Amino acid sequence: MIMEFDLEKFILEITRVLVFRDTEDVFNKLSEIISENCGALSSSLMMFEENRKLLRLVGTSLVDKTWVRKLKIPLSKFENKDFNLLLGNELGVLKGNPNNLGIVFPVIFENKLVGALFLEVSNRKDLEEFEKVFKGFQEILGILMVFLMEQTELKYENIRLKLIESLDINVVEVEKIEDIFQRFLERVSRILEVEYTAIWTFESENLVLKAWKGFSENEIINYIVPKDNKLLDMINLEKPRLIIDKDSFEFLKRLLNLKFKSVILCPLYVDEKPFGLIMLANKIETKHYRPYKHLDEFELSMVINSSRKLSLLIENFINKKKLEELIETQKKQIQKLNAVYKIIQAMNYSYDLNNIFKILLIGLVSELGFGFDRVLLLLRDKNKQILKGKMWLGISEDRKDMEIYEKLKKHLSIYGDFADYLRQEALSLDLSGYLNSNLENIQINYIGNDIFERVVLRKALVNVQPQLIEEKRNELYQLIKILGTDSFVCIPLTGKQEVLGVIIADNKYSQKILSESDIKLLKLLSSSAGLVIETRMSLLEIQEKNREIERKSNYYERLSKFTEELLNSLDAAIIVIKTDGMIIEWNKRAEEFFGKTREQVIGTHLKTLGTEFAELYDISASVYYKANKGELDKIYESDDDTIVLNEYFLSPRYGKYFNIKFTPLRNINKNTFDGIIIMLEDVTEYRNLTRELQQQEKLAMLGEVAARVAHEIRNPLTVIGGFANRLKKKISDDKSKHYLEIISDEVKRLEEILDEILEFGKDYETVEFENFDFNKLVREILELYGDKVLEKSTKLKTEIPEKEIIVFGDRKRLKQVLINLLKNAIDATNRGKIDIKVYETDKNACFSIKNNGKPIPEELKDKIFMPFFTTKTDGTGLGLAISKKIVEDEHSGKLYLETGDDWNKFVVEIPKKGVGKDEKEKGINSG
Repeated sequence: MIMEFDLEKFILEITRVLVFRDTEDVFNKLSEIISENCGALSSSLMMFEENRKLLRLVGTSLVDKTWVRKLKIPLSKFENKDFNLLLGNELGVLKGNPNNLGIVFPVIFENKLVGALFLEVSNRKDLEEFEKVFKGFQEILGILMVFLMEQTELKYENIRLKLIESLDINVVEVEKIEDIFQRFLERVSRILEVEYTAIWTFESENLVLKAWKGFSENEIINYIVPKDNKLLDMINLEKPRLIIDKDSFEFLKRLLNLKFKSVILCPLYVDEKPFGLIMLANKIETKHYRPYKHLDEFELSMVINSSRKLSLLIENFINKKKLEELIETQKKQIQKLNAVYKIIQAMNYSYDLNNIFKILLIGLVSELGFGFDRVLLLLRDKNKQILKGKMWLGISEDRKDMEIYEKLKKHLSIYGDFADYLRQEALSLDLSGYLNSNLENIQINYIGNDIFERVVLRKALVNVQPQLIEEKRNELYQLIKILGTDSFVCIPLTGKQEVLGVIIADNKYSQKILSESDIKLLKLLSSSAGLVIETRMSLLEIQEKNREIERKSNYYERLSKFTEELLNSLDAAIIVIKTDGMIIEWNKRAEEFFGKTREQVIGTHLKTLGTEFAELYDISASVYYKANKGELDKIYESDDDTIVLNEYFLSPRYGKYFNIKFTPLRNINKNTFDGIIIMLEDVTEYRNLTRELQQQEKLAMLGEVAARVAHEIRNPLTVIGGFANRLKKKISDDKSKHYLEIISDEVKRLEEILDEILEFGKDYETVEFENFDFNKLVREILELYGDKVLEKSTKLKTEIPEKEIIVFGDRKRLKQVLINLLKNAIDATNRGKIDIKVYETDKNACFSIKNNGKPIPEELKDKIFMPFFTTKTDGTGLGLAISKKIVEDEHSGKLYLETGDDWNKFVVEIPKKGVGKDEKEKGINSG
């Protein structure tokens, strides 16, 4: 399973390994960390050996480490292929399961291949996701592998050299590289018995004397080697040289005021690059017999070995510094990454837009955040196309600003959580100092300004430096004058679609420089903070619109009649025809109702649209005629010159009922009628709702009457049953006993019918809501009635998801509904088939039960949910009525019937969150 990659956690774990673990096992541990963090089945690391052109396995997360350092893959395996490919038998030993897949990713550092990462995956679907995860830590992995490779080489090279030489300098204890040079020269001088030793190194392309032994500063002529001095040629030759010719020392005498007898010059290379030069001069006179007194090939070989040792020491020292810098940098970046998360977290918890702005500014200037000296917030005015000053926070020459800044800095240690600090300090932060008093003067026109067009229109973060200032000084003059610095960063606050504002941040006083990692983290903060601000702005806009609607509601109440007419006209289809029947207006609602666009009907005769419109035309002609004659046909309900048709069924083609109003189109100037306005209001839903309401009222009344009758019948029925049972005990006549048993059975049946009647009339308040698994409930019912299905030789097909569907409702009542539907399906099916399906939508849990057989006739569909209506010979007709009451009245759901050529299907839809009595009443009142 692919996990969300946590870069911060990954870096922390790697840092612990580098600091505390033995390097022998570091690649294995690194492989384990990669597996744990990216969710791969296993991972293995391979190092690229350039001289041999192959990849060697150096670490794996597998338990079996047999192939570590033994497995080698030639680079030719990847020639003319995509490097990121699946490997089969070549790396089969690196898979815990041979049936799994393996994918290899190249590890690149400074555009060079340094190794590869092998990941074991279970299926091809995960490959693209693993590529995304790998990109998250590819760069850091490259740095680590290069570093570890170099450290490994240094370690084994040092071990080998220690066996040959006695030079051993602990670079961990050395603070400056010059100390290494000095110790090196002291030991070489002593071991090789040399009079003078010196080391030159390159600095800014110059060769500079950095350390010496055997002579004083007074004897130094030139610290920097001139460009024409032959000493530079010694480095270019790349080979050590032994000089014993006295006439060949002139170039050295121009640098050092010494008497040279024999000299060894050895170029010093670090990481295969020219680093400097080692000089040994003059053999010291010893007590041992020597045929000659100058340096010879032995000292030359020792210098070569020593120079290699020194190169390794220097390289080790540099790598130590790099590692220290890398660890320190990563710590700072982790802190800043955490700060981004905490800033966004604090912003998300606040609903006041000004507090959100303050949280962002505090996070940017805080030491636990990005540590900027000052930050300025500019908000975008799209209409005026300008950036306007909003807030400014940070170091200032003003006393009040500095008090605010110092107070924030002091309070930082009080809080245990950075997000809490940001939220609490933002609430009490007073930004009325010098910095914010100047904000009203800041208005930047971003159109035509190259810098701010990039920031605002292209959503780019721009790091402004002095060189850019020189090029764009006129465009940035206003901002430079206010900031008083030529180095700052412009950070866009980017929403989903556009930039909402810009943060200007600088380090005018501390002169801290932004790193590439800082820029990346600021981009992350830019988009995240922008989305939070955009969300809050949208929320405030919605709240303001709601308040505006509320303010206008009183006005609408005072003009209720006018508003009602206006709203009715907007919600109705408007057709305007001339006196000859030609259509001159056809609004959007008419397009929706009748499926014809305005362009299609304008200029055509109303009759050409169909017979139903021909009827409307005939009525329109009557209106026109009667209006001109001053008479009205009595068969129409009318008011003045208007004819109204209520709940008019236009035609089966549209299947809708309309309230239709025919009004003459008056020309006030000419005092004539130029046509007819036909307004059609769709009242189909209203008509259906009215009928449904009437039906519910009837059902409620019927339920109440049935409940009262049931209560009245229950007592005498109980008496009849009781006396029948007593008589059975006293009468010995078998025939009489038989009759009494019939009476008792019928009494029981009547009591069951009464129970159903009382259940139908039960009050809604008796419902008890709880959270439960809807799927589990369905499975329980299927288990209860499984035998009954088998008895009727009925095939049962179920489709129930494994995932839970949690519903808030009355479990017992809904169980009764599902049992009723299942029993009805079983009774209606013999040697047939029943299909049961459970599924969910965004809001509802759904249950459908379908059985094959004769479909319920169309004329009975509305009746089957009526109380006491049944097609069974032994039923009460209350089962479906009670079920509909439970689903729709008690749970605000739906229970309906669908039919086909040879099947019936009942569908139940229950809101997953549940709707109780109070919520239902609120919904009714608001409707």
